[in-house]
This record gives sequence, structure tokens and C-alpha cells, in this order.
Amino acid sequence: MDYYQNREKIQESVEVRDDLDYMLIDPVIFQTYDVRAVADEYLSDRVCYYLGKGYGSFLRRNIQSSIEYRVSRQGEGDSRLQTLDSRLTATVGGGIRLSTERIRRQLIKGILSTGVNVYDVGVTSTPELYFSIPYLNADGGVNITASHNESEDNGLKQVIKSEDGFITSISADQMLEIKRTVLEGDFLEGEGRLIAVEEGEVVRYHNELVKANCRLGREIWIYLIKRWRDLKALLDTVAALGFPEGLDSKKWAQIRSALDLPPDFEQPATAIKHPFEGIMVVIDFGNGSAWRTKGVYSDLGAEVVALNDTPDGSFPAHIPDPIKAKYRRQLEEAVIREAAGCHREVVGIGFDEDGDRAIYVRSDGRVVEGDRTLAIQAKLIIEEHEKKKRPGRPRFMGEVKFSRMTEEFITAQGGEYIISPTGHAFIKDGTKALIRGIRADLPEVQWEGKKIDLRKNREPVVLAAELSGHQMSGHEENWIFDDALLATVKLLTVIANGLKEGKTFIDLDEGVPRYPTTPELNIRLATNVLTEKQEVVDVVVSLFRQKGYAIDTTDGGLIKWADGEGRWVGQALIRKSNTQPMIICRVEGRNEETRMAIENEFFGELIQVSTEAVPGLDLASDDYIRGILPRVLRR
Repeated sequence: MDYYQNREKIQESVEVRDDLDYMLIDPVIFQTYDVRAVADEYLSDRVCYYLGKGYGSFLRRNIQSSIEYRVSRQGEGDSRLQTLDSRLTATVGGGIRLSTERIRRQLIKGILSTGVNVYDVGVTSTPELYFSIPYLNADGGVNITASHNESEDNGLKQVIKSEDGFITSISADQMLEIKRTVLEGDFLEGEGRLIAVEEGEVVRYHNELVKANCRLGREIWIYLIKRWRDLKALLDTVAALGFPEGLDSKKWAQIRSALDLPPDFEQPATAIKHPFEGIMVVIDFGNGSAWRTKGVYSDLGAEVVALNDTPDGSFPAHIPDPIKAKYRRQLEEAVIREAAGCHREVVGIGFDEDGDRAIYVRSDGRVVEGDRTLAIQAKLIIEEHEKKKRPGRPRFMGEVKFSRMTEEFITAQGGEYIISPTGHAFIKDGTKALIRGIRADLPEVQWEGKKIDLRKNREPVVLAAELSGHQMSGHEENWIFDDALLATVKLLTVIANGLKEGKTFIDLDEGVPRYPTTPELNIRLATNVLTEKQEVVDVVVSLFRQKGYAIDTTDGGLIKWADGEGRWVGQALIRKSNTQPMIICRVEGRNEETRMAIENEFFGELIQVSTEAVPGLDLASDDYIRGILPRVLRR
């Protein structure tokens, strides 16, 4: 059955059941910054209705000047907005999980019942839902997805636009506010309007945005979106341009005129029809929601080999979680197979279900994770910044799971590096705090226990990333959205530039030094209660603190080992998952011997950890730890 026909059939069959009161909602569904749970067990129709009421009430309470906010925009942008009244508007989309359409129907009913208008934008990846907010000039949005979780799970990623223009995922504190609203039944009432959007429209224009960003480059794109009041009109204009086969001053003058660009903007090397000529991308879509992005790569000149590109919420090939080695094996094998005797540069890309993160594979089958791709891209960004003799230093943000080498490499290249807690919501909060400090002309910003000095460097965060493959371009360029399509195109642009200098993706990756590091390690728990997961982390941090180790508690505990002179020799991270029933670890050493010694001590202590909710840790639930346990136990 066609996917869209199946969606309509599901919608018609849904009925609201009144047999569950909001007081019976299990609080475990509320994770750090989103909703995530086994759908059929925890997300009944009535629960989803109340979650919609909670989000709608939250939106109204957090955008105080709603009437002035909407009236000030009358006559701007998309003509559809001129038919709306002063009520707030949210966009609602969702992925291809089997429970999504049932949840969507009740979620929308709940939001409408609070007096918030809703754009139903149809089937969307999370980046496409994010994009729908500025595209439709909405005040917020919700994407129905459980990201990389198993097929039986589902959830909500909720977004709000602040009055000073930031469009970001809700923070941990805002999640607590929504949780309180839902569990206490503290809802606002009203009558919103449902506004239909053509199926696929948001997807199509999001694809055009990514192609425009690629061809025109970051500097020109930022200039354009600041000056064009109508994003749809801008994208239509760029899409209609005929980019030349190669650098062409006459054709560039015509493009510059059509976009009303100043004459000092020279033609970027990517402002051609096929900037990715010479590249083959092997893409594993994981049967997820990003399958309609295929055409972007071919339009930009890449040859595309697609794996698992039929949307199927049962995920017949594998769970769409490319950070885990067992789920990207098919991709790695396909890359090696295609690279054999191929005259093109072969790059593997693995998406998660909702398309907001991607993992990369070199032509030799080796994975390149988020910390290294950030470093690879940072080098070129810093070089361009210095070439144009701009003041300050480009800023980059990475998370606590990153290799220490990322910070060392970016700093050595001339950039500034900021460490963040894990989670795209935290990274977005940090980026916002920095921009607000710059706008207010503050000498420094305090964030997550750190001081960020603004006196000599007024640059915002240009690029941020997580180990899992989330990557966010800065607010001025792409609203700090974690957008895997844009992220992959950004990296491919760097690879294409390297090919002109005779460098392959492998060469670019090997140009960044590396410390021996474990993959991300996931220890499964029998609980998904945030406080119970955090208690395990607290016990471990306390144990190593008593042993005299230096510990960074930005997120969980980053325990640091040092030599006799106090120099760093390695580290071990322990933190709770923000969304799943697990504890996450990563171990790194200056050399293999040191890493193994840290593994022995660290996991040797974890074996003995016990709390009331978690009487013991199942270290063997992680494939990597299971493999080293015999060595750990012999120590």
C-alpha cells in the first residue's frame, strides 16, 4: 500500500477514548527535553490529546505579546498568513513510525483546544519540521518521532520561537513546565483553526534551502536571509537561477543582479551547477523519514547509491541508529564494495529515523564520527576567516563525549572551542546565550558553570555538533537547527574542496590527529526515570572524587587521569541518557596502553556500583564492554 494512502486510512480509523484521565499519565514519558516512550503502552489517544493541550498552553504562556507579535507581521511573507487572526500558530509534522498518525490526530486536537492554530505539514523529518516554522512564520512546532529508538517507541520533539527570534527545541526547564502543566491539568482553553499545507511542500522547499546554501556559501546565504523578508520568495528565486557549469563572471553578474547582491561578492567555487561532481554518496536512509532528500545530492552533481530508502516504520533492515556499529554494517560493506575500482570519491552517509543526524563512512569502511567531522570542517572555516582578515576567532561547540583531540585541534588551528552538555537542546541554549551576550555588548557570558570571554572575540558559534551526528550551523545561517541534510552537504563541500587539492576524505580525516578512544558505550538499565538514572551517575562520580580524581561535571562526570606532573593522560565519561534507559560512557587515553589501564580501573569500579533502583549494572549489555570484561575482571 502507498505510504500516503496508508496514512489516510490510519487517520480515518482513529477514535478518541475517554477512559484515561490526565492524572493517570505516567511521568516517565517526560525525558530531559522531549517526550519518549513505548507508544502503545504509554501514549494512548487520550494521553496524546493532553500532551497537545500541554504544548498549546505552554506556547501561549511563553509568548506574552502574541497579538502584537502577529499583527506586526500582517502583510509580510506568505500570503496565507494574511488570512489568520492574532492567535498563535504551531506546525505539526511527524515521521514514518507506525503509531505516528494516530498520535498526530490527537496531538493536533489537543493543541487546537487551547486556542492555538495548527499547520498540519504532513510527513516530515525533524529538520523539515524545524524549517516549517520560519517558512510558515509560525510560533512553534512539534515533530512526532522517537528518533533512533526501536520501532515500538514514539515521542515528541517540541520547538518554540522566542520573541527575539530564536527558534529552538524546548529546554530542560521548559520540559519541566510542560510536564507540570500536563500532570496537573493546568490547561488554557480556546478554539484554534487547522490549516492544511500541501503534502511535500515543506520538504520541497527545505531541499531548495540546502541547495541554495551549498551553492551560494555561508556568507552570501546569511546576507540574503537577513534581507529577504519572504523566505519562500527567496527560495523560488534561487531555484530559478541557472548556475553555470563552471566559474563564469558574466553568468555570476546575472545571478548577483537577480539576488540584489553587492558587487563585492565574488562567485564562490560552489556556485556552479554540479559542485559535487566526482563524488559518489552511498546513503543508508534506514527506512526512515529522510528518503525524499535523495534528489538534493544528485542535483548537486553527486552519484547516489541509496540503501533502505523505502519508508517503513517497522524498520526491516535495522534500527535507524547509525552511531551503533551493528546498525551501520550494511552501509560500511556497501561503501567498500562501491569504492572498489571506482573513479569517484566514495562517501558513506547513515541517517537516523528522523533525519536530524548522520554518521559518515570513508571509502575504506572506517566510520568518521561527529567530533572528527567538526574538526575537519572547522579547519576550512578558520582558514577562510583568516584569509578575509576578519576580527576575532570562529567559535565552535562540541559535547562532553567528544575526544579531547577536537578541542586541541580547533584551538591549534586558531578557533575557539566551547564544551557543552550532551543534547542538541543544551547546545542551542548555549548558542543563544552567547548571541544574546554579544547583542547586549556584555564583556562575558556565564553558561553551564563556564565563563565565555567576549571582550576580544565577538564571534558567535558558527558550527556545533554531537558525537551521535547532530550538527548545527549557527543562528544567522540556519537558526541553530540540527539538520543532517545540511550537515552532510556541508561536509561534502569540504570534501569536494579537498579533491581539488588532491586530498581524499581519508586524507582530510587523517589530517586530524587521534587519541585511542572507545566508541560511545551504552549500558542498559531497567529504568528510564531520570532521577534514578542520575543517581547511578552520582554514585560513580562520588566514588572517583573520593579517590582524588579531577572531575568535570558539565554533564555527568568526565573523570580525568594525569601523570606525576599533572599532565592529562586520559579520561572516562559517565552520564545518563536524556531519552533512553541507559548510562552512557566513553573512555580515551593518550595511547593504547593508557586507555586500557583506564578501562580496567573505570569498569572495575562500575561492576560494584549499586543503587536502590539499580542494584547492579549490566556491563555486558554493551557489545564493546562485553568484549573487554574478561580483562577487566583479571585486573
